[in-house]
Formats: sequence, C-alpha cells, structure tokens
Amino acid sequence: MYRTGYCCINLSLDENFKTMQLTWANKNPEEVPKKWREVVTHNFRLLGKIIEWNINNKVFLYRISSDLIPFADHEVWGQLWREALRADWMAEVSSPARQALTNYRTLGGRLTIHPGQFVVISSERQDVREKSLLNLEYHAQLLDYLGLPETVECPINIHISNGSKGEQVVNNVEDTMDDYIFIIGIYSLKYNIIPLLFSRSKNKILSVRGMLHPGALSQKSFKKNKTMKKLKEKRA
Repeated sequence: MYRTGYCCINLSLDENFKTMQLTWANKNPEEVPKKWREVVTHNFRLLGKIIEWNINNKVFLYRISSDLIPFADHEVWGQLWREALRADWMAEVSSPARQALTNYRTLGGRLTIHPGQFVVISSERQDVREKSLLNLEYHAQLLDYLGLPETVECPINIHISNGSKGEQVVNNVEDTMDDYIFIIGIYSLKYNIIPLLFSRSKNKILSVRGMLHPGALSQKSFKKNKTMKKLKEKRA
C-alpha cells in the first residue's frame, strides 16, 4: 500500500473532470440545467472510475476535486445543486462513486478536499468571508452526500491566513464564525497559540495530528518543548 497519493486528476486515465463557464451560463440560461446535469453525471462517473483505479493500483491517498459540482455555491445557479441533493437521478448516477469510496475507505484509503485559494475565512473583507463560508458549506454537503465521515481521514483543508498578524486572523474568523474555531497544530505563535489562548469562540477544537509523536518532537525540540511548557502553565 502506498501512503502517498495525488490531487484530483488521474493522468493514467484518458479523461478529465468537466466544468462550466459562468459567462456562458448567464448568456444561455435555458440551456444550463441540461448541461449542468450532463457535467455532474460525467464527474461522478469519473470519480468512481478514479477511486477504482486507486484501489487496483494500491494508491490510498486521494484529493477529491473541488470542482466536481459546477456553480454549487453560486447565488443563482447554486439552486441546481441544492435541488439535486434530493433528486433520484443524482442518487443513481453517483451511486457507483459512493460505493467505490466506501470500498476505498474500508481498505484504509484516506481522502481530502481543498477549496480554492480564494476561500479565506480570515479575510479582512466581510463579503469574502461570507462567500468563503458558502463554498465551505458546499464542500461539507458534497462529502456528506458521498457518505464520507467527519474525521481526520476525510478533512476539508481550509485557508486561514491572509498575511495578517495572528490577532487579526482571530478577530476576522470570530466575526464570521463565533461559535467554533478549529485550530490545526500547536507550535505556531500566530496560527495556533494566539487563537487557542485568546479566541472568544465558545468552542475551541484543537487538532495536534502527529505533532506529539517522539519523532516530531525531536525536530526543533527547543521551540516545541518551550511551547508545551507554556501551554501546561496556562492550563494550570
């Protein structure tokens, strides 16, 4: 079993995921539903084919394409996605992919999905934060629809930093998501420690991943041991 994987496109298969252009959709609104359904059908079929290829070739880490569903978070055309979530036709065309993903995970496969770089929930601009949340909701809906669990084996990787200082990152995130804050890692002052200690969020979820493993602690040990000491003192 290979513990390394790849992102989205399988170069061994002579197919690519399809997409749609918003400019074309706005100029041809009557044709959009039919075209959208064709693209979604193709993409689900190809996803299933890729997962089967991964299983056969013992590649058990794969990043699902964020562009599987065109316009999913669009203010107008996003209605197509929301309606399709309850539609029999999409349940039918996605069934092979969902079954392949179930088999993949049973065999130890890990999955991830990574929204585009424009999704930044810590942006100084409120409109960017709001659109980012809509896009993240789509990703969560997609993973739920595919039957994938809410675990570290199937994460949604989120862009947090926009170049701001740690304090500003915390403030911007809290303005948008004040109930929960999910912190990945424990050794960064800007992105881990400041949000953990000073965030006003009611619920703080800390994911240390493998950072407490002896092998990880042996790298930059002075910084990490100092960080752990400070955290223990704060807790006490």
